[in-house]
Amino acid sequence: MQVINRLTSRASTTATSSSKSIRQFSVLSSFPYDSTQYDQIVYPRKARGLDYDLNWSLAADSLTNRGEAYRNANIRDLLEFIPRKDIKITKEKAVEIINGPFSKNTTVDSYATDVLPNTKVMDVEEYEGRLSSLRDETLSFAPRLFVEDAAVGSSRLTELRVRLITDSPIVALYFRNLLHRIPLYSPEIFPRTLTVYAATLATNDSTAARGTTNPFTVVDVDPQSSRGVVLSVGKVNLSSIADAINTAASQLVTIGGYRSVPGGNNNVNIAKARAENVLHWYYRDGHYYAPVGEPHPDILPIKGDVVLNNSNQPTLVIGGSVASNAIVKNKLYTSNGTLWSATLGLTSTWSGVTVPNKTVPLVRGALVTQGSTVVPLANQAKAVGQPASIVVINNSKTGNISTTDAPALIKSVAGLTDKQVEKLTSRLSSGKITVTGVPNAAEAAKSLGL
Repeated sequence: MQVINRLTSRASTTATSSSKSIRQFSVLSSFPYDSTQYDQIVYPRKARGLDYDLNWSLAADSLTNRGEAYRNANIRDLLEFIPRKDIKITKEKAVEIINGPFSKNTTVDSYATDVLPNTKVMDVEEYEGRLSSLRDETLSFAPRLFVEDAAVGSSRLTELRVRLITDSPIVALYFRNLLHRIPLYSPEIFPRTLTVYAATLATNDSTAARGTTNPFTVVDVDPQSSRGVVLSVGKVNLSSIADAINTAASQLVTIGGYRSVPGGNNNVNIAKARAENVLHWYYRDGHYYAPVGEPHPDILPIKGDVVLNNSNQPTLVIGGSVASNAIVKNKLYTSNGTLWSATLGLTSTWSGVTVPNKTVPLVRGALVTQGSTVVPLANQAKAVGQPASIVVINNSKTGNISTTDAPALIKSVAGLTDKQVEKLTSRLSSGKITVTGVPNAAEAAKSLGL
């Protein structure tokens, strides 16, 4: 900690004023310097909402933060910044959104810079322009930024590190319930395999390419750098942001190549220190996934529920959800997504469950919004082994389905890519997994004893 005596000369004051314009971080907006009140300036002036390491790490994400910034804020801090008129705190200490844009669903447009299931294609140049505008003109000027450094995937083998940057405490609370907590070190070396920019204050402007003013999401995955970006522009439904993250993460774990790339790659000084093998002088660099050259694990992402059947064996349910039934009977492992490892078996995409409004017991920190309840799952195992069976909810085929017909049916229901279908076919070829078709979620729950 340094104490710098106040300079009284006009020349020094002028030099100090001009130096402030070089780069303005939140120190200027949160702690304005008034020479008539203080005889000393204390530096660094760390305080709540002011973290120099976090601000510099945001600079690596092309954001110049001019307000406050919070990293993995706790529930109490997040609630402080949500208007009281917009929420109701239940007796279980859950949060119910009763007013504002997140109290109801809106129409959302989904885009990607490549041909992906359930999305429309956005030109790369338009995407890059929107990304630049979102970072430079909206998020950089937000009064507060909330950063969630966490992961998709419950196992170290299947996890994919995610950084979510948003101007909304409600968005941060939602993904605090959904994303997996992981050990955190310095924010500057956190590996941003997938970066999510969620700007609720952005305007939903229309262009010739879009033709609407609906809020929208954009997914961009670069196979060469093994990095992905998700844009969320405007008051996007929280579930739509989760769907975009799921889409991007599914592409990344299928492509691979990111596990041996360390964090802080966009920071020139960190990259130089790492190249000279002196990074440990400055940071505890615990952000490697795997050593360079280690093969990427065989992972198959599928959107569905994983529940335990009557014999307590894992069953994958695709095409609908039985989470509400399973969680009440303590049979639910994960909902809305699984990362199927060839070696570990089924792992969880999310650490929480999203079910229809108030159909499950509420717990502290749960979020009730837009007709859904998001509840964190306690004591979730890292993996539950290979599935004993797969239940496909569909209108075309019911009863037992052969391993020859199953891949095409699951592809159409789950929206798999060709490469993901190859992985699925390989897993089914063992003949140890039975596939059954049912017409609706109620029949699926009944067949599983739920």
